[in-house]
Amino acid sequence: MQLQDVIKLVLIELEQAEKQHPDWPSDIVHASAVVAEEAGELVKACLQEAYEPNKKQNIEQEAIQTAAMALRFLCNLQLMKSKKSAFVKTNKSTLNKKWSISDLIKESAKMMSSLPEWKQEFAKNFCPINNKGNTL
Repeated sequence: MQLQDVIKLVLIELEQAEKQHPDWPSDIVHASAVVAEEAGELVKACLQEAYEPNKKQNIEQEAIQTAAMALRFLCNLQLMKSKKSAFVKTNKSTLNKKWSISDLIKESAKMMSSLPEWKQEFAKNFCPINNKGNTL
């Protein structure tokens, strides 16, 4: 699967999750628990795939859900407070922007250029893409 396909699926999942669950914890502990819960479901699906092959698992969907909640965590990080537990509305200004694949690639390139050289090299090796959004 191409990077742009993965990003599109994650953003679709994020939008659906925000509609279904518009409230988000305002503290980092409870918000990170949401991400951890999704990651736990991914681990469970992978374990069942490996050790119980007769059970059908949707590993891809669990990975997409985990990524969506990680993005939601990051997008709301500035709003979250670590001292009290409550819920906040999702940061709509960030999440409601309709990102095209080319916008995401441009933003990624901007962020990459501000990183130290060794981090740029790591990022290129981890997920290399060219300016057309294709994997190199």
